[in-house]
Amino acid sequence: DPNQERRKSTKSIAVEHRGELNSNISYAASSRFDNNSEFKNARTAKIEFVYKLTNNQRIRAAWGTASKNPTFTERFGYYTNFIGNPQLEPERSKNFELGFDIDFDNNHSFSGTFFKSILENEINGNAIDPITFGFTAKNIEGLSKREGFEFNSILVLQQNLKLNLAYTYVDSVQSNNVGYIDELRRPRNTASMKILWNLNQYSFFNLNAQYTDEQIDIVFPDNVLLHAYTTVNFDGSFLLNERLTLNLSVNNLLDEKYEEIYG
Repeated sequence: DPNQERRKSTKSIAVEHRGELNSNISYAASSRFDNNSEFKNARTAKIEFVYKLTNNQRIRAAWGTASKNPTFTERFGYYTNFIGNPQLEPERSKNFELGFDIDFDNNHSFSGTFFKSILENEINGNAIDPITFGFTAKNIEGLSKREGFEFNSILVLQQNLKLNLAYTYVDSVQSNNVGYIDELRRPRNTASMKILWNLNQYSFFNLNAQYTDEQIDIVFPDNVLLHAYTTVNFDGSFLLNERLTLNLSVNNLLDEKYEEIYG
């Protein structure tokens, strides 16, 4: 029934403390309490440290918990093509990361991060209702696990020319009551290259190439493979006068054909 009126309310309180143990170690600790009219109270927290090895090198670590409530669409449906599931439980996760940052000079910086996340009650919004065989949402039994690493590098090639390189590897699996299988629509490898060029004080250009690895999707009851693809986008900005700026944007400059979701 599309003619629904649904409401929920949340009252929250959060506290945060930041400080330094000494001149080389800084820290932050935070906690949040959510009182929701529809779900159990949620308590989440995060703690993080940054250790400065030298003026140009830092090590950082963070650990935290999180909670995400189902949406109205997931709980109550959308017209006749998506059946709501009012019995959904909130997703809850524990997250950890360890990273480092290096500033080689004013023209080059490099950072890397290892991350790991364990998710409970992950919501699958592409499930099949066993009675109507329509689409619905349900909590996945067992745990979903994601871990990987990412790198980022910034190089100043000239005073007005900057290059930004990034790469992420993530292994995402979910429980299927027997073991673990790869999660849908989670590419293992993604990478990007961004070129920022200030031609002068009136003209700015940005060329961005984004690579996305192959990934699995589902056409019930079978899995399909979505192929890897690379898109290139271009942006330009021209300051015509003090009051007028012309912006130019070209998406998918090379006319790449690709699918993020099957069909």
